Amino acid sequence: MIRKSISCALAGLLTVVPALAFFLMLLGYWTPGSEVVVLILIFCFAVGAVWLGIEVSEILWGER
Repeated sequence: MIRKSISCALAGLLTVVPALAFFLMLLGYWTPGSEVVVLILIFCFAVGAVWLGIEVSEILWGER
């Protein structure tokens, strides 16, 4: 169960940190240095969301 907790925490961070960065960017508090930073944030958010979805589905419906 500790592996699930660590995995969910990491997936959550991969999802929340880019979302927070985008929110701060929309509010005008942060400006990315280049397009590469924005692409990395999009990639991290997508990977984190998929990973978190997989982990939550395994918790809810059990290991398959």
